[in-house]
Amino acid sequence: MKNTILPAALFIFFLTLFSYAGTPPPGTVNIPALVEKVDAGVVNIQSVTIIRQRLNYGPAFEEFFHFYGIPTERIQKQPSLGSGFVIDKDGYILTNHHVIENASEIDVFFNDGKKTKLRAKIIGSDKKTDLALLKVKAGSHLFPLELGDSDKAKVGETVVAIGNPFGLSHTVTAGIISAKNRTIGQGPFDNFIQTDASINFGNSGGPLFNPDGEVIGINAAINAAGQGLGFAIPINQAKRLIPDFKEYGKVRRGWIGALVVTTPNGLVVDGVVMKSPAFNAGIQSDDIILSIGSEKIEERFDADKALDAVKPGDTISVTVRRHGRLSSKTLKFNLKVIDEPNKPNLPKGLL
Repeated sequence: MKNTILPAALFIFFLTLFSYAGTPPPGTVNIPALVEKVDAGVVNIQSVTIIRQRLNYGPAFEEFFHFYGIPTERIQKQPSLGSGFVIDKDGYILTNHHVIENASEIDVFFNDGKKTKLRAKIIGSDKKTDLALLKVKAGSHLFPLELGDSDKAKVGETVVAIGNPFGLSHTVTAGIISAKNRTIGQGPFDNFIQTDASINFGNSGGPLFNPDGEVIGINAAINAAGQGLGFAIPINQAKRLIPDFKEYGKVRRGWIGALVVTTPNGLVVDGVVMKSPAFNAGIQSDDIILSIGSEKIEERFDADKALDAVKPGDTISVTVRRHGRLSSKTLKFNLKVIDEPNKPNLPKGLL
């Protein structure tokens, strides 16, 4: 009897063992299946920026060269590689702002079996969040990816990144979410997902997937001083900006026209733009901003977040502390915010 029980037990053991072959153990992610499901929605982006460099021959030769039609400037094309991903059947593609910044030409390459290459146009872009929305013509080359909920992502959860590092198309790396809500000094809207999935130059703009194959982040930055330190913009942040990109070509944010600086005493007004909402309301230099709307303000980051929540035309309250010769007082101003000026190189700290 014993001799018949042992072979039967071994048979059941090996049958169970082989039934798991080729499938991930419980609690793990079947990465090959995930990649097969989503890879066609990831695109490679190649942008070209025209750089004009004036050739300094000296004033003695300028008129001579100009007379004979000799060029006095050198025109160079500077290529840049990045990644992106398709979000719908209309041809919209998400990527990073820095991938296409100042680009004169943008080409998108699809992994659709035909290696389709299409010229893209910029629909909207935002330097502060490092996000951009492109568009190509619709067609069978499009494979939209499902956008997840980055707020539900958990530290320790497996993630997969697909991108174009160093021009090596559709490179796949995997890791976990190391942390959420990271501030790394990239801009006023730092709110990164940190991952140890390998992210390199060229991954920028590519998707970060959760175990269900949903995009929960847009790969944006690396820490060159350390290994296993990659950062992605939460997809919920991008979803909130897409309507503005489509309608206005930019992100519409409330602007009050106050130049501020963070000090040990709080956020201090360092100057006010003439005829701006802050100027018209009566806010003055040396005022300390205590709150904007219902948000308590301690530093520039807080003020940016508070103003990002309002749109031009909205009325908000700004509470400040103003020091006089003998005493200080708290003042509350109601002001109507306007569109942020569409000008490059605005002073840092201008709200």
